[in-house]
Amino acid sequence: MPKIDFVSGAKRVYDYLFFRTPVPRVFYLALALGPPGMALIFWQDLVTVEATWELLGAIGLTLLGTYGFSLGNMVSVRHQRCCLQINTPNAFAMLYGGILMGLIAWAQGASFSLPAEPIYLGVLVYLAVIGSVAGFGAYFMLVGRIGAGKAAYATVLFPLVALVLSTVFKGYQWNADALIGLAMIVSGNLLMFNAHRLVWRWRQPV
Repeated sequence: MPKIDFVSGAKRVYDYLFFRTPVPRVFYLALALGPPGMALIFWQDLVTVEATWELLGAIGLTLLGTYGFSLGNMVSVRHQRCCLQINTPNAFAMLYGGILMGLIAWAQGASFSLPAEPIYLGVLVYLAVIGSVAGFGAYFMLVGRIGAGKAAYATVLFPLVALVLSTVFKGYQWNADALIGLAMIVSGNLLMFNAHRLVWRWRQPV
């Protein structure tokens, strides 16, 4: 959860530091709505979880991975400004990432085996083709079109999609905190993508 908000803020900072892209004032207002809203959605879990060193270590690794993800977006912006195709850098990045993860798993003594269950293979193909190749390709196209900052703020919606699926398939129960958090996140997205200006223009007489 925290990494989504860290992504949106970090990318705006990197966008300004690396490319001198001005930060609009509305971003700060949207950022003030997004993280607290996400915290409210998961508030019941946050107040009941036990703080352990393992949990803190997992949070640290999550933030470290998010830091790399944010820098990767800056690399994508640079590549697209140099008129490089999205698929080629993505393919090399996934290749390097796969090799690195394989080396880490090998160093930890993990065994390499491929279960033959149809469900496992189906999920693997979905994650590889839809979740990785198509998903990241579409996301980096969005980065090139609307900028890293706005694309990053859109990732705040990812946990909401997961919660909707959990509601449909696993019986997730929404509470007052979660509903208020949902309203804050949606409001932040509307501000970030200038929806208020579109509504104002729509209401103006022709």
